[in-house]
Amino acid sequence: MATPVTSAAAQLDRLRHRRPYDSVLGRRKDRVVKYMTTGMPHPFDVATSDVRMCGALVELGDGPPRPLAGGFAFANGLALDADGRLWLAETRARRLRAPAGGLRRDLPGHPDNLSLAPDGRLVVALHPSLIRLALHRYGWPLGARAPSRVVALRPETGALETLFDDPAGAVFPGATVAVVAGNRLVLGAVRAPGLLLCPMPAEAGA
Repeated sequence: MATPVTSAAAQLDRLRHRRPYDSVLGRRKDRVVKYMTTGMPHPFDVATSDVRMCGALVELGDGPPRPLAGGFAFANGLALDADGRLWLAETRARRLRAPAGGLRRDLPGHPDNLSLAPDGRLVVALHPSLIRLALHRYGWPLGARAPSRVVALRPETGALETLFDDPAGAVFPGATVAVVAGNRLVLGAVRAPGLLLCPMPAEAGA
């Protein structure tokens, strides 16, 4: 049975995430939850707090949800590194954060989804331009192409290697996720009809 909209909104209140959540899309919580569950369009409301700080990390278990950290600049992808440390993508801040250790790693783009490569690096799909991504995502004018970038990050040092770079979005626009599978890099995108398979750079992980 689907959770009633009023219950879901009340649960957000219990997580003490009221004001930031109000600001995620500049909409009221009940309308956001209704949109997520029905897909019906609804009007915008005025944001009530800083729209850049609109993410929280919550632990779900048998009991009530437990907030772990908040104030993220658009919380997005999650991944555990080889040491079991949890990393979170802060899309608007162009960085990854490990809340438990207080670590931050700056990135050459806005991170989306994360994955762990066999060599222990984090593979990060990046959006060089959020504006072009939005135009592409919703099929708006000038949105036929959006740039894509994928990097591999050594979480312990912050060392970066570019694995894929498509600044014009001519090959695979708007990539949102990437994983290493054997000697291949596999990319996916929210609007792509399929996946892109690329050979891993010869020097990758060296």
